[in-house]
Amino acid sequence: MYHLQLDPLDQMPKYKQIVQSIIGDIERGTLKTGVQLPSISEMSEEYYLARDTVEKAYRELRERGFINSVQGKGYYVLSREPDKLKILLVFNKLSSYKKEIYYAFLEALGSRATVHLEIHHYSAELFRQIIATNLGKYSHYVVMPHFTYTTPPEEYLRVLRSIPPAQLVLLDKNVLEPQYPSLAVYQDFALDIGGALDSAARPGEVPAHADDFAQRRELSD
Repeated sequence: MYHLQLDPLDQMPKYKQIVQSIIGDIERGTLKTGVQLPSISEMSEEYYLARDTVEKAYRELRERGFINSVQGKGYYVLSREPDKLKILLVFNKLSSYKKEIYYAFLEALGSRATVHLEIHHYSAELFRQIIATNLGKYSHYVVMPHFTYTTPPEEYLRVLRSIPPAQLVLLDKNVLEPQYPSLAVYQDFALDIGGALDSAARPGEVPAHADDFAQRRELSD
């Protein structure tokens, strides 16, 4: 059974969430060409949705060429030319270091993606507005979550949690809870230093797991 990504707290209409979930899975290759989707009744019962909501979502997907309906059989994923990834890149500022990351990002992706850059200037409110305006419009959201120390973490964490985990990539800093399965590319300096010191203290031995270093740090604080 296909697993639909729905967020009951999301203000986006449910039919739009269905559309975005299915398109995202098609673009990521989770839904292959020819796969049969749940029927309108099955989708409605499984997720406690009105039939009209599911029907409206399927109609939009069919009109946009993502699925096809076969009389008496159901709805199937269509074979489509792979679309370019649409990526929203959100930085805290555009310093020389951030420009290097930005241009390296563009070079690595090449013609496979279109990238739009936004700057939140350390403002949690501006960050919220950027995401709220663009949610559902991109296949991936790559965020550098740097804010001032005076900014309550919940102000930006709430915004990050509004992005579907499969579409979110955190750069340079991991601020979300372990149970939130998003991607994160960053360096943990505390654990790296702890590992180096531990290796130096015990030459020839394999360093302990990162979790062990974290526990030792907590005990010593």
